[in-house]
Amino acid sequence: MSLRRIASALLALAIALAGREARAERRTVALVNGNDVVERQVRIALSTWELEVKHVDWTSLSSGMPGAALEARQVADAQKVEIVVWISETGQSHALWVFDAKAGHIVTRPLSMAPPTDAANAASLALTLKTLMRSTTAAPANERIGDAEPGMPGAGYFRVEASGGARMFANAGGADLRIGVGAFWFPRPLGDYMGLGFGFAAGPGVGVATGTFAGRFLDLAAGPVLRGRIPLGTRFTLGPEAGPQLHFTSLDGATSAGAQVRSTHRNVSLDGSVVLSFALSQAVEVGLRGQAAYLFLYQNYVVGSESALKLAPVQLTGALVLGARLN
Repeated sequence: MSLRRIASALLALAIALAGREARAERRTVALVNGNDVVERQVRIALSTWELEVKHVDWTSLSSGMPGAALEARQVADAQKVEIVVWISETGQSHALWVFDAKAGHIVTRPLSMAPPTDAANAASLALTLKTLMRSTTAAPANERIGDAEPGMPGAGYFRVEASGGARMFANAGGADLRIGVGAFWFPRPLGDYMGLGFGFAAGPGVGVATGTFAGRFLDLAAGPVLRGRIPLGTRFTLGPEAGPQLHFTSLDGATSAGAQVRSTHRNVSLDGSVVLSFALSQAVEVGLRGQAAYLFLYQNYVVGSESALKLAPVQLTGALVLGARLN
């Protein structure tokens, strides 16, 4: 192969890669249920910002919060777009909505008419949309207004949770109070559907008494958690969870003769749970968790020659969960 052909091939490859990179950098705006006239004018208005407009057919999005933001997030994740635009209709009232998936915020403006079907009014609507989008991360930096930059651009978001409930942990039907906290990271490439976190659970303990012993059982547990999120309509979400937990358990007390007793153990469990959540707002959720944990080691606390406490190999927990999205 001649040097000229090699140079030509390399040049063609460089041009192709550059074009591919340029296309990859172009961001996309989803225009939900827009008519052809409006879509054409929006394309023209946003062409100077190097934005692609994608027509999306979707069920009508809400005209109020938090439903509008939750549904727009579903569209953004499903269509892999940065901006979601739609016009809501409530009776005779209409409004233009813009959801910025990257920054996680939403802006809206009332409209004086239904979605136009003539070019002149559609062009006016497109300019109104462009004005609203100046407060989003899709606008060029030199035309952007306000604080449109997210704290962690494009990377994902954090979610924190606190829970409280009861656990059945002993063969004899013993139950204790459990308080838990957790933090989860949902990477942007996985959308809102999968995250990795770490959880911690403990409680005030539970009293243990036999004919010859009286004391208190404590259990502290911590470990990683893989969390999924499955939308069930606008406000409900189903969250399956799985992960191992390391348990630090202790039994402290005294015998009837006054001798002090302290026994500590470590154990590992494999936990699985399901959380049914309801969105109070775009960021805050409440829910119920059902959890089952299988302990790999059998634990029997013996004081003298008498068994004081036997832990069940499978422990069940029910809890109320409060969660919040941080960014």
